[in-house]
Amino acid sequence: MMQRIQGSYWGLFFGFLPLLPFVAKLILTPSSIEFRAANSSTQVLVDSQSKTASERAATLRLQLLMGLDLLVRAEHALHHHSYTFTKSLGRVPDVLGSITSYYRTEIVRATRDSFVVVATGEGPRSSIVDTSSVLGDRLAIDEKFNVRSNFQLPEPSRDYLHTLAQTVMNQIARNQFQIPEKATLNQWEGVFKNYFRYEVRSTSKGDRAVSAVGVRAPVKDDVVEVEPHANLFQWVYKHRNSVDVQQEAFGRLENLFFAARISHDHLGGHCTSLEEVVPYWNSLLTLKSEHSPLALEEFRLDTDFGYHAEIAYQGEDDEEEAVRSWTVNGYGQVSEISPVERIVSQFENARRRVASHGENEIVKKEKHSESKHRPLLIDAVENDR
Repeated sequence: MMQRIQGSYWGLFFGFLPLLPFVAKLILTPSSIEFRAANSSTQVLVDSQSKTASERAATLRLQLLMGLDLLVRAEHALHHHSYTFTKSLGRVPDVLGSITSYYRTEIVRATRDSFVVVATGEGPRSSIVDTSSVLGDRLAIDEKFNVRSNFQLPEPSRDYLHTLAQTVMNQIARNQFQIPEKATLNQWEGVFKNYFRYEVRSTSKGDRAVSAVGVRAPVKDDVVEVEPHANLFQWVYKHRNSVDVQQEAFGRLENLFFAARISHDHLGGHCTSLEEVVPYWNSLLTLKSEHSPLALEEFRLDTDFGYHAEIAYQGEDDEEEAVRSWTVNGYGQVSEISPVERIVSQFENARRRVASHGENEIVKKEKHSESKHRPLLIDAVENDR
C-alpha cells in the first residue's frame, strides 16, 4: 500500500516537472519586471541628476574661461602703460563677476615679463550659492593665454566666437590691414584661438577689407564680416548676467546679505539703501545699471527680520523671466517671490506710504533713527565676531 502511494507521489512529481519552468516564469516574472522597472527609473533619475550637474559645471567653467580671458586682456592693457603686470585685482575691471562665488582666483605671479593666475573650484560656502558642481576644479592661465586645467575645456557659443573674430578683425584694420605673425594673432584671439582664418582683400572701391572664415566647429565655414562696434567685454558682461539669472541673483543677494551684516556690526544699524552697501561690494553697483538684467527693487528695514532686500529680473527678452524676483532678509533666508506675491507686496508698500503721508517729519526721523539701531536678528555663533 505504502509503495503504491509513494509511487503515485513520484508519478505526480515527474508529471509536474515539465511544467515547472512555466510556473516559475508565471510566478517570478512580474516581480522581476517590477524590480527591473524600479531599477531602471532609479538609474534614469541618477543619470538625469548627473547630466544636470555636468551641464551646470560646463556652464560655470565657460563663464570662468571667458572671465579669465578678459582678465588677461586687461592685464595686457595695464602692461602697455606701466610696463609690468599687476597682482592687484582692484586695478582691473570687474571681469569675473559672480563667478568668484564658485572659484577662488589668485594672481600667483606678476612681473615685467610674466603673469600667471590660478582658479580653484570651491565647495559649498553658504546656503545661498551652490558651488558643489565645480568642487576640485583647478585651472591656470598665463600672459600668453595658455591654459592648463584638470577638466576638459568647454567650447564657447558661435555668437561669442563671431564677436571675437570681429574684435580681431578690427585690430587687423587698425594694423594697416596687415595680418600679424602667429604669436601676436594668438594674443589677439586669447583663450579661444585658432577658430578662424583671416583674409584681407581689395574691394570694388579700391579699399581693403578683412573677413574671417571658420576653420573648425562650431563655426566651420562661417564667414564673418567686420562689425566696427564689436566689443568682447560687453558681450561677456551681458552673457554672464543673462546665462543663469537665478544663480546670478543668488550671488548678488549673498553680497547684499554680507554687506548689510558688515554694516550692522561696524555701525550698529542695518542698511536702508544700495548706496550704503556699495562700499563693501562695489560690484553691487551693477544693480543700478540699465545694462544689467537684475535691478534692486527694494531695500527696507523689517521689524521681523531686520531688513528685507528684493532684486528682480528686468530683461525684456523672456516674458517668463521678466516677472521673477528674489528676496533676502537679516537671517540670510533667500526665496523667490511669485508674481502674485510681488503685486500684493507692492500694493502694501503703496498703502503704507499713503498712510504715513500725513506724519510729522520729526516723528518720521525719530522712527528712522530708532529702526537703524535694531539688533541683528541672527543667532550668534562661536567666533562670529
